[in-house]
Amino acid sequence: MKKISFLFCISLLYLGSCQRVQEEDPFVKGVANVMEKIAPPKIEGPSILLTEFSGQLPDANGTYDFRSDIQAAIDSLSAMGGGHLIFNNTLGSESWIKWTEVYRCKGPINLKSNVALGFDPSTVLHFEFAPEAYLGEDGKGVLRRYEGTMMYSFSPLIYGFNIENVKLYSTSKNGASPIITGDGELWLEWQQVGRKSRIDRGLLPSNMLLKKVNVDGVPVADRVFNDVKEDFYRPQLFSLYFSKNILVDGIKFQDSPFWMINPVFCQNLTFQNLILDGKIVNNDGIDPDGCEGVLIQNVLFDTHDDNIAIKSGRDREAREGVAVEGTEMAKLNSPFIRDGLVGNNKTKHVFIRNCHFKNHYAICIGSEIGAGAQHIYALDNYALQDVKMGVFLKSNRTRGGVIEDVYVRNFKINEIGKDAICIISNYDNDSTSPYPTMFKNISIENMEVNHSATGVRIYGWADAVLENIKLKNIHIQSTDSNKPVLEYNFVRDLSLENVSIGNQQFDYKESRIVKGENAPQQL
Repeated sequence: MKKISFLFCISLLYLGSCQRVQEEDPFVKGVANVMEKIAPPKIEGPSILLTEFSGQLPDANGTYDFRSDIQAAIDSLSAMGGGHLIFNNTLGSESWIKWTEVYRCKGPINLKSNVALGFDPSTVLHFEFAPEAYLGEDGKGVLRRYEGTMMYSFSPLIYGFNIENVKLYSTSKNGASPIITGDGELWLEWQQVGRKSRIDRGLLPSNMLLKKVNVDGVPVADRVFNDVKEDFYRPQLFSLYFSKNILVDGIKFQDSPFWMINPVFCQNLTFQNLILDGKIVNNDGIDPDGCEGVLIQNVLFDTHDDNIAIKSGRDREAREGVAVEGTEMAKLNSPFIRDGLVGNNKTKHVFIRNCHFKNHYAICIGSEIGAGAQHIYALDNYALQDVKMGVFLKSNRTRGGVIEDVYVRNFKINEIGKDAICIISNYDNDSTSPYPTMFKNISIENMEVNHSATGVRIYGWADAVLENIKLKNIHIQSTDSNKPVLEYNFVRDLSLENVSIGNQQFDYKESRIVKGENAPQQL
C-alpha cells in the first residue's frame, strides 16, 4: 500500500472544511437553491420573418399597424407546436450601416406557449396609445394585478396567461439594441386628467377605488374596470400570469405606461442583459409579484420609481386570498391557487446579480408585500452614478406578511440621495392598522458608499419587532452633516460589525425596544 503524505491529508481536511463552510453559509446555499429552479426555455420549431408573414415592411415612422399580423404569426407558430417569430430589420442583420425600423402595434400582444420573439438590432416595437384597443375582443379587459390587487382592466402591452416556454431576445448582430416602447407619457396624461375629473366630481380616484374593493373583499369576477373615461389604470409594459419557463434577454425597454416588467404568480423567470429606461411616473423596473425562482442579472436600470421591487400583493387580498370563482383562474391547476383562493402567495427564491442601478430606489422589497417574501439574494451590484436609496425594505400596517431571509453582498454605490440602508414598516404614516409586517433574518454585507444624505434607518413596531438584522463591512464615506447617520428602534438582535459612517465606527450587538416612539414615516 502506498503511503499517503501528511500534506495530502491536510489538503483533504482543508477542502472538506471549505466545503462545510460553503454548505453552512446560508447565502451560498440559498443561491444554489435558486439556480436549481432556473432553466432556459427550450423552443424548437421554425423561424419566420415577420415581414414575410405579413407582406408589409416597417419604416422609420411606424406607418403600418402590425398588431393583427404579429398576433396571427404567434397563433400560427403556437398551433404548429412552437417556433421563433423574428422582427427583422429589412437591411439585414449583418449590415453595418442600419437605419432603425419601427413595428407599430395598436393593441396588446398575447404570448403563447413555446413561442419566441426575436428582435433584430435597430428595430423598435412601438405600442401605440389607444386605451380602447387594450380591452380585448369582448371589451372586458384582461385579468391583471394593479398595485397588488386583482381585477379586469386594460391589458399589459405584452401579456401572457397560463403559458410556458417563452423567450424574448435580441438576435445580437450589428446595430443598436432592439427597443420595446409604449407611449408612456400619453398614458400618464390620460390618467392624470381622468384623476382630476373624478376628484372634481366627488368620486374616488381610480387607485383609491381599487384599494376599497380589495379591503371590502369584492370577488375578482366583479372587479371589472374597463371604462376608458372612468377607469384610469395604466397597463404594464410586460406582464405574465400563472406562467413558467420565461427568458427575456438583450432588449431595451423604455417609455412604459406603468411598471415595466411585472410577472405575477410565475415560476422559473430569467431577466438578463437588459436596459430599462423608464422616466414616466411609477416606471418601476422589474417587479416580481408572488413569483418563485427569479434570476435578474446584468441589467442596467434608470427608472423614475423602484429599480427592482419584490412584491406579493397588498392588504386583505394578500393576507387572506381572494376567490377565483367566476374567473378563468377557476379552471387552472396552479400551485398559486389553493382552496379556491389566490393572492396570498409570497415571492421567494430570487437572485439579483451584477446589476447597475440609477435614479430611484435600487433594491427594494415592498411596499405591496402582504403575502411576504423569503430567500432573496443580491450579489455584486453597483450604482455608479446616483440613486435615492441603496437597500430599501418597506411596508406598512395594512399589509401583513413576513419578510425574511434576505441577503445582500458586495454592493458599491457612488451617491445616495436618502438612506443607504432603510428597513422600515411605516410607509404611509398609518400607526393604528392591525396588520404590521414582520422583518427577520436580514443580512447586508460588504457595502461601499461614497456619499449618502443619511446613513442607516431600521424601525419596526412595538407589536412587530424586527429580528436578527446583521450589517457587516458597511462603509459610508460621508453623509450630510445635519442629518442622522444611524437610527433604529423596535429591533431585537441588531448586529453591527465593522460599520463606518463618516468618521464614526460601530461594532456592537444590541436590542432596542423603546416604547412611545413610532417608526418615522417614509415615502
